[in-house]
Amino acid sequence: MPFAPRPCPSRLALVWCLLLAACHSSPPRPPAAPAATSEHTAGPERKAEAAAKAAAVAGPHPAAPTPASASASAPNVTAPASPLAAEQRWLARLYQGTPVRVAGEPDGAVRVELPLLVAFDARSDQPTPGLRSVLQHLAQSLARQPRTRLGLAAPGQDATDRQQRMRLQLIDRGVAAHRLTLLPSAPDAGTVSLRLALAPAAISRLKDRDLQTRPRAVLPPTAH
Repeated sequence: MPFAPRPCPSRLALVWCLLLAACHSSPPRPPAAPAATSEHTAGPERKAEAAAKAAAVAGPHPAAPTPASASASAPNVTAPASPLAAEQRWLARLYQGTPVRVAGEPDGAVRVELPLLVAFDARSDQPTPGLRSVLQHLAQSLARQPRTRLGLAAPGQDATDRQQRMRLQLIDRGVAAHRLTLLPSAPDAGTVSLRLALAPAAISRLKDRDLQTRPRAVLPPTAH
């Protein structure tokens, strides 16, 4: 019987060590999946870039009109100017830089005010040259505006006498008396006030058929 050689103990120990090392080693990792190239699997950066390119190709969209832009594009509707606006500007230019104040009122009237010491001498009802100049210019405005009336107001105990003096000055300049009104005393004790305003609109003529007729009274029969 032929002789079979025995394996060397050192070789057996080496084989067992290799087997144990192979059993405790980590399993191999699966191969990495290929990078997705479709649009649905693209990252946030790729999606943002694609959206920007699409917006550049489509062009800007017209913005919806806002209420502010709509009102800005609408035509401006302004209230009609007062018929006395030209007189106000003319008087304001004449007395610019003087104690005479010219101002418009909400109803379209023009108020002209000057200090009492400039309008009348102390303890006198005689108008000064300054007040006579103002009255002369107001008489010109009354002549240009036939539908206007002028109110006169003066302060102090002699208010009525001063108003009458101003009224006579205007009548001497051709202003009809019915166009002049004596107003109550000025609220400011040291100011003479003149108010140029449009007269109230005249009432249209009524027709006979528009008048209400009274029923005739029925008299009781008389005894014979």
